[in-house]
Amino acid sequence: MEMWDHKMVFKIITWAAYGGIGASIVSTIGFIVARNTSGRVSLAFLGITLSGAVIVVPYSYDKVLDRKAHPKIHDITTDTINPPAFIAIIKERKEAKKKNPKSVKNKIKYGGEKVATLQKKYHPNLTFLKSTLPADKVFKATLELINKRGWSVAAAIPTKGRIEATASTFWLGFKDDVIFRIKQEGSETRLDMRSASRIGKGDRGENARRIKAFLSKLKDKLG
Repeated sequence: MEMWDHKMVFKIITWAAYGGIGASIVSTIGFIVARNTSGRVSLAFLGITLSGAVIVVPYSYDKVLDRKAHPKIHDITTDTINPPAFIAIIKERKEAKKKNPKSVKNKIKYGGEKVATLQKKYHPNLTFLKSTLPADKVFKATLELINKRGWSVAAAIPTKGRIEATASTFWLGFKDDVIFRIKQEGSETRLDMRSASRIGKGDRGENARRIKAFLSKLKDKLG
């Protein structure tokens, strides 16, 4: 509901884990005390199971998306020299910020060489997609896949080979803006993709994972 910023959200998740630890201790004591009473034992065991889930989920999330394993960057692109430039998304961001200033904190302009260097260090295999199909077919396939994923399309201009959209993360609904640049280069078509978060200094690798996953699916779709 965008009532809190992302820092508050992660604090709540952290304290929920601590609450789960406390609940598991109480439930374990209850299990030991009520071991001769089947009904109470079942309830105590249920308490242990539920509190265990509350502990395991944030712990696993933190381990899988380890902050130390990812750089503090929130803007990833397949072309760090000449990244695709957002146009329609600029208006979308301004409107979102008017409604809720906490929903947009990051700049839309690419961070330049510093960001590019960090990306190459942590995501060296991230690259553009090339296809032998003509640009119009690649454009159509890309748009179909975007719609299939349920992303909100801000612009789709075939003549310019540009598609802009917004993706939302599953659990917390963070908004990440995405742009595709599709160009005919001789007998081949080159597709570049850029994904940038609206909030957060780092994205824990989310934008890079999104690009890799999307381009992998698109590659399969194009054959």
